[in-house]
Parts: sequence; structure tokens; C-alpha cells
Amino acid sequence: MSLADRYKESIALTTQSRKVTPYGAQTASKQPSRFPEGAYPAYLQQGDGARVQDVDGNWYVDYIVGLGAVPLGYNHAAVSEAISLQLEKGLISASLPTELEEQIASQLVSIIPCAQDHGQVRFVKTGSEACAAAVRIARRATGRDLVIVVGYHGWHDWVMVTSDPHPGIPAAMEGGFYGGFEFPIVARVPYNDTGRIEDLMRSHKVAAVMLEPTLLEAPKENYLSDVVTLCTLHGAVSIFDEMVTGFRWARAGGQEYFGISPDLSTFGKGLANGMPLACVVGPERLLRYADVISGTFGGECLSLAAAGAVLDAYEDGAIIRAQWHDGDVFQAYLQFLDIPHTGYSVHPKITYTGAEMALFLQETARRGLLLHPAGLNISAALTSEDMDLTYRALKGAKEAMEQGVRLEGIIPPTSLFRRNT
Repeated sequence: MSLADRYKESIALTTQSRKVTPYGAQTASKQPSRFPEGAYPAYLQQGDGARVQDVDGNWYVDYIVGLGAVPLGYNHAAVSEAISLQLEKGLISASLPTELEEQIASQLVSIIPCAQDHGQVRFVKTGSEACAAAVRIARRATGRDLVIVVGYHGWHDWVMVTSDPHPGIPAAMEGGFYGGFEFPIVARVPYNDTGRIEDLMRSHKVAAVMLEPTLLEAPKENYLSDVVTLCTLHGAVSIFDEMVTGFRWARAGGQEYFGISPDLSTFGKGLANGMPLACVVGPERLLRYADVISGTFGGECLSLAAAGAVLDAYEDGAIIRAQWHDGDVFQAYLQFLDIPHTGYSVHPKITYTGAEMALFLQETARRGLLLHPAGLNISAALTSEDMDLTYRALKGAKEAMEQGVRLEGIIPPTSLFRRNT
């Protein structure tokens, strides 16, 4: 069967979807052009465990995992039951707060290190929103404007203004001059570079430093603790963006894994195993400035119910251990087959580029693997059968590439959105 026949419905739906959806998907990282279009599944219809089915009926072991948002696997029994029970109550977003808000906030405060000092939680719906909220809180708490960012923290104007280009964002947000002095609003520095952060703190009054504790590159010795210490010395707020690291490296993310506690942290993605929920977590001395962070769906009950089941599932540590174990096995496969890669076991990245990456994605999908060029996530729902299929698919794809198999899809354009790290 040709790949055009294998993905007949995906190809047709791509054409139809682009008429009503910008670029054919509501999330940039999921749009058909991120993959070898025409030779890769473009739309899914269901999932179970660590596997998903596309609209053409093909099943895959999924290593995208909802961009990291479904770490327990699809159709997880406890999460599905919690949602169903909550739905029976007729509550999606109640007219007054529900007890779920207090219950889930209390659970988070009890497990997240930066919340141990009279901790509080502000719930929002997306990671980008949580990061923007944390910055607003930090600016209010310090009375300062300049924020230093390290890595990607969402699509909102305050941080994407540091990307080049940044169409649609006013140039004034880049900063300017006030009273004859330079008045920057946000500055981007490289990961693992404390010198740049210290220089900025010496020359400017900094409101906050926001960074992912890690992503693919490990922090240098004392890097995270030095950033937190610099913030404390200069009156700034340290913020860990734990969207990717939370519920993956450890239950409480990088701050638990590395043993370094920031002032504030943001969580999302795996917090509700696919339901839309994110949050800002920290001490009351900072969260008292969260009164300006408000939305109709902040206390939406189905997502909070799902989060409760997720937090219970992580309590005994088995989920984290499973992710690391299967991630170690996956990376061993890559090493043995000489497939270039980087990153951590729980969040690896295959480093083919251009046509080679497109060909690799085409051939692994043909054999039943769903992979993403920007990085992979390990599902706690993986079974031994899933791992066996994974090895066969990786091995078969590598052999096909060595034998000169033809690329049947379109090479993704290099101008597509990328994480600005």
C-alpha cells in the first residue's frame, strides 16, 4: 500500500481543515506541516494506554504523548472515573467556588517545595497563561519591570517579543528610554550562563528570572542554586517553569529532582493528564499579588477532578519510576541502533534534521511509531509489547534509510515555529 493510500483520510482532512483552521491545527506543534506531510498521520481519533489511532484506522505507540500532557496514558481508568463522577454532578464551572479548588490546591501545596512556606495556588488553563501570570505576580511584588527569561515560556507577547521575528507584537514592548535611561522590559539569556544574569542584575532592577530547570541540556554544577541565590541577593523573584519537567523528572518537577527550590513555579501539561489545567504555585507572600489573575474557568471542575486522580496516581512514586525505566530502555535502543539523540531518558530528542528527519519520521510511522521532531515523551502506560514494537520500528526505519528508501512526504519548512531555547 502506498503512503498516499495509508493516509487517505488524513490527507483529505488536512485539505478541509485548512479552510476553517489556521494551518490545519489549533496547536502550532501539531500542524500537519510539522511532519512529512502526505507520508505521516495528520489527525487522530482515539487513544488507549500508550497507543493512538489515526483517522485512517492505523494504530501507533505514541511518543508525543499529547506534547507531554498525557503521561499516565490515554483513557486512564482513575482519571476517566474522576471526570465521569464529577460530570454527573452537573458541574463544569460552578457559579461559586467548589470544594475541589481547595482540595487540589492543598494537595499541590503539600508536594511542591516552593509552596512549603504558607503556600497557595492560582489555577489557570494553559502553560502560557500560567507563565504570564507568574511574571505579573513578580512584577507586582517587586515593583519592577525587567524580566530575564531562559528558554521557552509560551506564546504571549511579554516573552515572544524576544524572538526574532515577532510579528504582531508592538515594538514598544521591546523596551525603550525613560528619563534618558534605557528601560528594558524583558531580556533573554542562554541556559547555563549565570554571568549574563549577574551582569543584568548589577545594571538594572530585575523583577524576576524565569527558566526551565532543564529540558535537553543538564544544568552545570550549582547553576540552578546560583540563579536562585542571585535573585535573593538582588531582590528578584526566581521562577521555575515546570511545564515539561513537572510530573516527569519527578512529581514536583525539576525543583524536586535537583533539590533546588525557587520562589515561584508554574505547572501544567501532565497535571490533569490531558485536561486543560495549569497553575502558579508559591508562598502567600507572593501569591497575594495574584488577585489580578482571574478567569471564568479557573475553577473548572472536570479538570480539577482529573488533577486529583493524577496526584493520587503519583503518590507512591511508581509512575515516575516507570517513566525513567522505559525511557532508559528507549535510549538504549537508540544507542544500539546508532540513531542520533540527546536529552534525558524521560524526555529524549532524536537529532536527525531536514530530509533525514522527515524520512525517519515517515519510516517509523509506517511501522507504528508516532514521534515528534522537537522531542519525545515517555508514557507511563507503555507495555512490554509496546517496547518490542518500538524496537522493531526503530530498527526497521534505520535499515530502510540505509537501503535508500524514498521520501514520499514533504520536508517540513525551516520557518515553522520552534521553541526559543
